[in-house]
Order: sequence, then C-alpha cells, then structure tokens
Amino acid sequence: MDKKKIIIIAVAAVVAAALVITGIVLALKAAFSGESAGGNSSDITSSNVDSSSDDKVDSSSGNSSNSTSDKDSSNSTSDKNNTSSEKAEIKVGSASGKKGKTVRVPVTIDSNPGIMAMLIEFEYDSKILAYKGYSEGNVLSDYEFSDKNGKLSFLCVESKDVTETGDLFYIEFEIKSDSVKETPVKIKITDQSISNWDEQFILAETKDGKVTIK
Repeated sequence: MDKKKIIIIAVAAVVAAALVITGIVLALKAAFSGESAGGNSSDITSSNVDSSSDDKVDSSSGNSSNSTSDKDSSNSTSDKNNTSSEKAEIKVGSASGKKGKTVRVPVTIDSNPGIMAMLIEFEYDSKILAYKGYSEGNVLSDYEFSDKNGKLSFLCVESKDVTETGDLFYIEFEIKSDSVKETPVKIKITDQSISNWDEQFILAETKDGKVTIK
C-alpha cells in the first residue's frame, strides 16, 4: 500500500471518529452556550484551543397512554445501557485567605474510567467571591470556563479518552468580603454531562469545597 492510500485511510478514520462523537459534544456545547448566553456579567476563559439539553416538546396529539409509557420505558432502558458501570470521583477542595487576596481552589478527579468530554457547573456566592480565572492542572488540555454572577460553567472536549487522575484545574477567586468565616463552592454534574470516546455516559460522585476567610 502506497503512502497516499495510507494517508487517505488515516484521514477517513479521524473523520469517522469525529462524526461518532458529534452528537454528545454538540449537546454539551449547546448546554454550555445556554448558560453563558445573555447578561453583561458573562466572562469566558479558555485553555488552548477554543471550544465553545434542550427539552424536547411533544407536539403530537391523540397518542394512547400505553404508547407514551412504552416510549418512556424504552428511552430509560437505552440511557441505562449507554451508561458505564464505572464512576469517576470529582471533588472541589478548600482554600483560605484574607479579604482582598486571591485564592486557588483545586478541583480533582480520582477513579477516572476514561473521559473525553464533560460539562461541570459550580456555584459560589458572588457577594463574597469574585471569579478571577483559573490555573491548569495535570490532567486536561482543552477546556473553557464561563462565569455568570455566581454560576461558573466548565466545558472540556478532548481528542481522546483521558484516564489520568489528579488536579483537573484550580479555580481562582478574589475574596471580596469578610462578612462570613467561610463560603461554599458547590459542584453540580448531571447524569449525562460526562462522556467517554465510545459515547458512554460516565456518572460521577462529587464533593463540594469551600473558601475559609481569615
């Protein structure tokens, strides 16, 4: 086989793989864009290459209740079969500092079964903390953040399954007020927000973090 044919086959394989994962990636990007759309307080920051669910409305009428029930049952079974039996552990750590200082809150992953794409949301008290950016960890290479008044969205789309464990990234907050001794940084991950290359959804056990104000 000559070099030209090898190159064509390699390109075709890459394109085919890209088409397989398009559905989930587009869904996650749509959810991410939905969180960041509108409002003057939105601030998007990205790592490396920039990457930027809709409720389905049933407009049909006259369907029997048995038909609807069967459809719901079928979808439930399909979702279950498309979910990996392995779980990831994603935790928000803690940080401490004084008013006016910037602190770095770590977000870590353990028991990583292999992740290609994920959408994570964080919530914090914007009266106490101000999002200032992020520092890279040792696991991911392609992701971006969108901040909107106390709600921080994180989107990651990698070119392959990432199986490493450790620090995903560090969220940087400026402490605006010392009116409380500590304030939570909460994490939210839905059941269909993490996927591997084989289009299996990955469930995750999560743990919230906090910032202690000295």
